[in-house]
Amino acid sequence: MLAKNIQTQKLYAIKIISKDDAEKVNLATFQRVLKNEVEILQKLNHQNIIKLVEFNLEGDIVFLENGKQILVFYIVLEFAEGGDLFEYLCVEGRSFSEEVARYYFQQLIDAIEYLHNTQEIVHRDLKIENLLLDKDYQLKIADFGLSINKYGNYGLGVMFSRVGTRNYMAPELLEKRPYRGTSVDIFAAGVVLFIMATGTWPFDNRANTLDKLYKFIIMKDYEGFWREWGQSEDAQKSPNRVLSEDFKDLVVKLLAYNYTDRLIIEEIKDHQWFRGDLPTQDTLKTEVIKLKMQSVNQRIAQEIKPQMSKNKQTSNFNSGREKPKGIMRNYSHDINHHQGERGIKDDNLIQIETEISNDVSCISSTMSSDIADINNEYSSGLIGFFQSLIGYNQWYWLYSKMQCKRNQLRIKKRTIQELDSDSASDHEQQ
Repeated sequence: MLAKNIQTQKLYAIKIISKDDAEKVNLATFQRVLKNEVEILQKLNHQNIIKLVEFNLEGDIVFLENGKQILVFYIVLEFAEGGDLFEYLCVEGRSFSEEVARYYFQQLIDAIEYLHNTQEIVHRDLKIENLLLDKDYQLKIADFGLSINKYGNYGLGVMFSRVGTRNYMAPELLEKRPYRGTSVDIFAAGVVLFIMATGTWPFDNRANTLDKLYKFIIMKDYEGFWREWGQSEDAQKSPNRVLSEDFKDLVVKLLAYNYTDRLIIEEIKDHQWFRGDLPTQDTLKTEVIKLKMQSVNQRIAQEIKPQMSKNKQTSNFNSGREKPKGIMRNYSHDINHHQGERGIKDDNLIQIETEISNDVSCISSTMSSDIADINNEYSSGLIGFFQSLIGYNQWYWLYSKMQCKRNQLRIKKRTIQELDSDSASDHEQQ
């Protein structure tokens, strides 16, 4: 959700959830997860990491346009006007040039180095949906809901919680083995790099021993991997089918099956590809803006098609919509893994956005049902729900869609208990 400071006119992003939605799972657990993100963000100060501005973890009263009052929890964050990288890469046949991919990968690695070495924090959910661009098209890492100290709960540097996004998960996570947070961040960064430069996934499904692409990396048959990828349907439509040998070498070393074989930060920064040429600012902006406009045009087309079908009195809202191809938005946890699919498709996202824009009352009901589905399919239970709930990719950046106004002159801020008391009184009167 987007908000504006009335005095300065500056825009901010707000991650907001009502008490009612939080209580559908567990209010105390939700507050603990949100508190973890706030505490981590308070420690961070880096040009490529989104900044925390304000927060309220105790709850605050807001008023909707219909006069209804609700209790909400929120985090106010720096607004990244450029949106997330997914918006630039979500259509087949689109990717960054190697130079632009290198530009953003350098910023990503610089931020990861700061997290790992300076702040001793691991992100654990790096993906293109959590990488934002500001007004100057500079990268910003967002969404620290799953972040933790890199030494883990026991101080040994080993972790056991299976969290993150399946298509970006390192094999040790998928195989439910103990893992090092720093290594899974490096693996996810490798997936991000591959997507940026090719517009495709480095796996047919995900990084396990059964995957027809990743099995070549497991066997260290790197020529076989690139040969198989080059013959895939996705690669045939990639604008960057001819990749540099340095790029290929770096990618397979980032995606190594054994975490001990993966490059560490210092080795990445010393790699020949990493130290290659960068685009000029004019070239960067021209390429990025072009991809963004293509994304916008595709989004408009997708929204028009269902409406045209509806006008023809079709019975199904989605009947006239073509499913988008290419890199699909991967929500915090892939709910379609048992069907062999890669994640929630963009048409679901479009429908949710359309419902929200038509009626503010849809925000709660639509998101609750969507997130409940994710929670039911994800084996780690609550943590899957909460990451889905407060992740950047779940919040739709809406201009003037929801007018939440505080009425501090008429009432005082009230507690959760007081709201519950009011609700009980209403039931008694009825």
